[in-house]
This record gives sequence, C-alpha cells and structure tokens, in this order.
Amino acid sequence: MTSRQLQKAGLPPVSELTEIAPAPVRTESATSGAGTDEPPDPWARRRDAIRLALIRTHKYSSYVFSAFLSLHAVNVVVLPAVTGSTTAADDALVLTRVFYQATAVEPVAVFGALAAHAAAGALLRALKVRRDRRWYAQRQKMTRVAFAGYLLVPVTVAHVALARVVPARLFGDSSIVSLRLVSHGFARHRLLSWTVYTALVGLTAFHVIGGWARWLRLTRRKTLQALTWSSAAVGMLALRVVSRQGAAAPWLARRYDDIYRTQVVRWGAFASGIVYGAYHSFSLSSAAKAHHAAAEYAHQEALIKQAKEEYAKLHPKPVVAVSSAAVETDISSPNFDLEKFLDYALKE
Repeated sequence: MTSRQLQKAGLPPVSELTEIAPAPVRTESATSGAGTDEPPDPWARRRDAIRLALIRTHKYSSYVFSAFLSLHAVNVVVLPAVTGSTTAADDALVLTRVFYQATAVEPVAVFGALAAHAAAGALLRALKVRRDRRWYAQRQKMTRVAFAGYLLVPVTVAHVALARVVPARLFGDSSIVSLRLVSHGFARHRLLSWTVYTALVGLTAFHVIGGWARWLRLTRRKTLQALTWSSAAVGMLALRVVSRQGAAAPWLARRYDDIYRTQVVRWGAFASGIVYGAYHSFSLSSAAKAHHAAAEYAHQEALIKQAKEEYAKLHPKPVVAVSSAAVETDISSPNFDLEKFLDYALKE
C-alpha cells in the first residue's frame, strides 16, 4: 500500500513503523489452563508423559515380539502347510527353540515383550475410557484390532500354558513338546482343539496385520483384508495337516494325556470365566447405553416442552369475543355452527 492509501485507512506511514527481528512466539500449553477460568492441572504434563511412554512401550514391544512370532509361524504354520507333514516342522522347531528359549532371550523377547504389549494396551485403554467419559460423557467404541487383541489374551495364555508352563511343572522342561502334542490334542479333544486353535490363528492374523498396518500407516483396506484372509487360510491349512497326524505313540501319549488333563480342566474353567465376563460386560455396557439414550431423549422432550410453554407465554393467542348476534342459535338454519354455538353457550 502507498502512503496515501495508508493515510486514508487511518494507518501510520511506513517511515514510522519499527522493524522487529523475528523471534519465536511462546504459547502456553492447552493443558496448563492458561486463558481459562480453570486452574492449571499440575498432573497434566505427567499424564501426557505417562501416556507417551505407554504408547512407545505398546509399539516397540510389538516389534520385538513380531521377530519371534515370524520365526515361530514359519516353523509351525508355513512348513506344515507347504510340506503336508509335521516332520520338517518338528526338526525346525528343535533347531530354532535353542535360540528363542535361551535363558536371556525368552524372558525378554517373548514373554516380556508380550506382557509389556498387553499391559500397555490395557492401561492405554483405561486412560482412553477415562478421557472419553470426561470429554464426551460416555465411552467411545473400541477398534476391531484392539478387540481382537483382548480376545487373544486368554487363548494365548492357554497356548503358553500347554506348551511351556504345564510340561515344565510336570516333567522339569518342555523338551517333549512338538507338533505331536498338538496333533495328539486333536485326536483326544477334537472340538476343543479346533475351537482354540482356529481362534488363535484367526485372531492373530487379524490383530498382527491390523496392528502393523496402523504402525506403518497403511490405508489400503482391500489389500489388508486379502493379506489377513490369506494368512488365516495358510494357518487353517496347517491345522488340517497337524490334525491328521493322529495320536502319539503309547509311551508319549501317557505324558501328553497328563498335560491335557491338567490343561483342559484348569484352562477350560479360565476360558469359561473369560467368556462369561465378556458377555456380562457387554450386557452392562448395552444396558448403560440404552439408559443413556432414554435419559437423553427424555431431556430433549423436556426442553421442547419447556420451549413451547415459554413461547406460549411470550406469544399468547388473542381472545376473540363472540357476540350473540354472530352466533346462529337456530338448529334448522343452514348457517348453524355447532362449535360456535357450544363456545357461546359455555361463555354465557
């Protein structure tokens, strides 16, 4: 703008303006309470730091566990599906367990990473529920990937107990554990084995691929669905191969039966409790949502009724006086109006 245009706009001329060196502008954090009537929250920064630490733990622990899971999936899923037998898979399992069952590796890279991932996810979920109730007065929906992760917890615990915990308690170690243990379970407990391992394969494929898609920010839905279904199909093919191997040899079958006898009773009760707890939680959540919707509807109804009453007070209807001359009292007359006649009679 020229000096004349600046003068017309009521602004000082350019010569009177002072040049200031550029400098960053300091702004208060949105969580510090600046510019609001609320006092600053001293725990806001600490909560943000805790949440950031949980997010990083949840993310990077999945990186560590994915390394073990990839190696384990090649042994027990890919090899049986490709070769059509469990011989090569058992040989590879014996070789690889030397590395990931080492004293310094398994507690950190397997059990530690898995426990850290599950615990961080649960704490993040608790913080999100608390934030949603504070901001939106209700709990927001859980993502399908997260829900699949929570469903995986009891299935994974049962699998770890079957393959590592129970054999170690009964026999001192898990050296007798191989795919023969799984095939023996299919021969002895067919329905339970198909239920548990189908859930393990399907939920793992969905949760792992969905989680990595989130970490890598992949948005091609059809590609992710195709990859999930393909992985689940390979896993089901491997289960079909393992289930056809039949029961183990008599001397090994007795030990496997001891493992399953302990496993089925104990973890069957545990799984039943998990299922009942999930159903009960879903019932309570549905009832709370229905109650909230009914209360919201009643509140809106009360507001509408109150608005109508206030509008009627501010805009009263004019009262029209009806004279006797304007009312036809002769019933036989064609101009007789029953409504006007009744109004007139009541007023009189």
